[in-house]
Amino acid sequence: MTEVTETTQSFSFDNLLNSVNELSQSLSTIKSDVKKLESDYQRTLKKTQKQNSKRKFTEKPKTPSKALSSFMKLSEETTTRSEAIRSVCSYVKEKNLQCENNRRNFTVDKTLKKLFSDSLNGRKELSFLDVNSLLRTHLS
Repeated sequence: MTEVTETTQSFSFDNLLNSVNELSQSLSTIKSDVKKLESDYQRTLKKTQKQNSKRKFTEKPKTPSKALSSFMKLSEETTTRSEAIRSVCSYVKEKNLQCENNRRNFTVDKTLKKLFSDSLNGRKELSFLDVNSLLRTHLS
């Protein structure tokens, strides 16, 4: 009878040891998951703080010239510089005026020539970066 109880106790002890080992492994897995979640949270927090700290800029509305307001088909009396630039850029893309070999440049058609007649100086091709300086005379 003592052999049976010893075997039962040994079996119980082995089961208990196996359970403890499984729990230990589960605990280490949970610890690593928690560390990973914490690092992901810190990374996300840092990223959102960076995004929120960027300077927010609102443009003051300006009065466009008659040529610019007719080009943009404005019903309002004011517009912002970014709206005017966006309007010129969308016109260029809509009319397919971009140069094939260099997409940053575009050719000037009759409508744009009329709009920028003061500042073109005989140029037949402009870059999108030039639009900002060319619109300066049209916004006050």
